[in-house]
Amino acid sequence: MDFKTFCDEVNRLIKEQDPLLDQTIHLKRRVPHGKIEVIIGYISPEFAYEGEIISNHGLSVKEFLNKDAYWEAQVEEVFEAMMKDVTETDYGYHLKDLLGASDVAEILGWDVRKVSAYGRTGKDGFPAPIGTIGRRPVWYRGDILRYKEKNQKDRVD
Repeated sequence: MDFKTFCDEVNRLIKEQDPLLDQTIHLKRRVPHGKIEVIIGYISPEFAYEGEIISNHGLSVKEFLNKDAYWEAQVEEVFEAMMKDVTETDYGYHLKDLLGASDVAEILGWDVRKVSAYGRTGKDGFPAPIGTIGRRPVWYRGDILRYKEKNQKDRVD
């Protein structure tokens, strides 16, 4: 989600929900699907459903509507903090840097079954998954790219 999309979605929600001025705007991510949503309400992370991450950077509806010369820069800064909040995983990696087996297979030019087998056994120094999302293993993009680079070098040598 980019800043313009965020502003468009907030404006749509304000028209649709007619929230109170002290209600806050948050980003929410459902971990298994990675989809990021905008929500308005009195929300804090301790009230999130299992598998959700909610930003800690609440921006009030009043702050969003009170536009002045500095408004866009200020709100964009809050938006960036919110995005960081909901896209960093529990492992400290950004969501965009996590790969499922099919993504890994595409990068390496392998079949998905080979990725799964190597992921379970660590064969040939293949990196272990860094965790799971919805019971499926995920790998860090940097680990896979280093593995690919090392294996291409080994083949050349």
